[in-house]
Amino acid sequence: MPKSNYSRRRFSVLFTTLMITMILMIGCGGEERTVFRTGKITLENEPRGNFSLLLPAGWQMTEEFNPRFLLTGSITNGDAAMRFYSTEGTPLFGRLTWDNDDTETTTDIDGASVGTFGLPSDPSDPHSSRVARFSKYPGGPPDIEGLIWFETRDDRAIEYWDTFVEIAKSMRYEPPPTAKLPVIAPPDPSWVRRDLRTGVASTANFSVMMPPHWTISESRGIDVIIGTMKGDGIDLRYELGNDVVSPSQFAEGRHRVWPVAVLGETGYFYRPVDGLTGDDLVTGAHFERIPGNILGNQMRFIQFNAANLDRDHQETVLSILATIEDAELPARR
Repeated sequence: MPKSNYSRRRFSVLFTTLMITMILMIGCGGEERTVFRTGKITLENEPRGNFSLLLPAGWQMTEEFNPRFLLTGSITNGDAAMRFYSTEGTPLFGRLTWDNDDTETTTDIDGASVGTFGLPSDPSDPHSSRVARFSKYPGGPPDIEGLIWFETRDDRAIEYWDTFVEIAKSMRYEPPPTAKLPVIAPPDPSWVRRDLRTGVASTANFSVMMPPHWTISESRGIDVIIGTMKGDGIDLRYELGNDVVSPSQFAEGRHRVWPVAVLGETGYFYRPVDGLTGDDLVTGAHFERIPGNILGNQMRFIQFNAANLDRDHQETVLSILATIEDAELPARR
């Protein structure tokens, strides 16, 4: 083929590819949106709403596990961060009101009433650190309601304020993701049920099934009861007393969190995403009340953590925790 013909043909292919790309960008708005939930974190009462944001280069969005709010997390570039909260499906919080409304500029974005706020007079005050609030998800179905808001208490908030506002205003509705929940294996037939009793508080008693050669150590902290179950290279620690869950541990993309019902009590189990390792990655569970608690509605938070486990050890820990029950239940040994 003559060189000139080859050049013209190559140019034609490149031109066609470029035009197709431009058409696709125009059809999609020319924007690449970051969708919030990807299904890695699943809540018991799955919210019907979800959203996406337009993020500048170098910014990322993370989801955090928090049983008090249906959706919560942060947007950050590593230097400054803005948090968001969505109360979709929680009418009490949906009626939340704010102070300082005279600083608010209200607009309509894709069917949602949106209020944006000016520079905070005191970044340490959450009421003067509101970035934006939404009456519902812009572009979302009319039956999905709730209050969504963005706020920041970052020391560098003033420097990034305009960026925070523009990111918040870019929020649009996205269909909620679907996720297949993991299956926890039943305990090995050789395992035995062991009581964990600290001897310092009768209400701290609970039991789990574990390999017979595992050991238990227990003590009491300042305001929690703590202990460790050890065996096969695993240190499975627990804290019982206060609401000890740390939402920052469960950033989206690093942990999978899902609900598990044990004796009618919902616990949130978690493990690292496949392929990730590190001391900051944990496997465990969080319960607001020990399953089968004979004290009825009395809250008795308990959390279990084991760090930096391989996949087989993660399976062992999850199988142990799925057998937890109040130690005062009728013997089932």
